[in-house]
Amino acid sequence: MAEMNLMRSAPSLVALLAALAVSVVMAGCATKGQDPASSAPAAPSPAPPPAPSATPPAATAPAPAQSTDSTYRCENGVQFSLRVASDGAVIDMGARGSESLLRDAGGITPDQTVYTNARIRAEFGLGPQGRGAALRYIATPVVLRCTRD
Repeated sequence: MAEMNLMRSAPSLVALLAALAVSVVMAGCATKGQDPASSAPAAPSPAPPPAPSATPPAATAPAPAQSTDSTYRCENGVQFSLRVASDGAVIDMGARGSESLLRDAGGITPDQTVYTNARIRAEFGLGPQGRGAALRYIATPVVLRCTRD
């Protein structure tokens, strides 16, 4: 007899579970359409700006850019000086002119630095002692291999 009651109540139990599942899904759908800003607590108001002081802050002078000069001699007799300052470098080849280059992120090792412009890619810190350099001319396949004095 108890088995008969259980079998009669099984369809109503299934209907009850189905109704519960539908109500959970519907509750989730109802919250999706809401604007998250409307349900979030209001942001605190910003603090008022500080009152101006009677004495202005002391002006600090910018630190001078560090500059180093090095002389390089290349395998074909070319000689140049390199002046490095902050994020750029100037290669001065005397009568052949000078090139202003910007620091590039192309170094392979931490000791290698690379500077480029539209005409030259200059790599410094090459070789086992870090005294080597390579000037790669972009428009032609010319590469000057150099050593720092």
